[in-house]
Amino acid sequence: MQMTSIENQEARLRAVEDRLDILNLLAGSALSSDAASESYWEAMFADGAVMDRGGNRAEESREQIMDIVRSSSQAAAIESGMAHAMAMPHVHIDGDRAVATGYLQVLVLDPNSQEVRLPGKDVRKALTTYHLTVNRWELARTAAGWQVTRRVIRPIATEDANQMLRSGIEAGN
Repeated sequence: MQMTSIENQEARLRAVEDRLDILNLLAGSALSSDAASESYWEAMFADGAVMDRGGNRAEESREQIMDIVRSSSQAAAIESGMAHAMAMPHVHIDGDRAVATGYLQVLVLDPNSQEVRLPGKDVRKALTTYHLTVNRWELARTAAGWQVTRRVIRPIATEDANQMLRSGIEAGN
């Protein structure tokens, strides 16, 4: 059965809204990490969510994931000037499931750098990249909206990261 013009427009509008909701949710992830926003993380991660940071670093419950943003080490990193910078991810939506793949860079002030001068601006120390990772976000549409069900994080220039990139852009899964 073919869709009517209105049904087609409604489906297209829903697809656009889904993509924007997912992009906005993930953009807030970087900001919420730097603000230690527990409320944002609680809304972002679904019940039963998993975060796989590789090696023996996996949080297998939403509560364990929340422990990251609540930790004293997160507070100390924020106090030192840590900033997450996320590149726009590639998003593949399939009904009520989605996969987003992209880069996340963590920047920190370099206390040993020379001062940087910009015309009309204050003098500042330079930033340096602490690390660059590839992230795979698996999401589901829930009663609360789109939420992360699984996040996989791998350092750049590893086979896992390369495979995540290939999978994310070639097959969308």
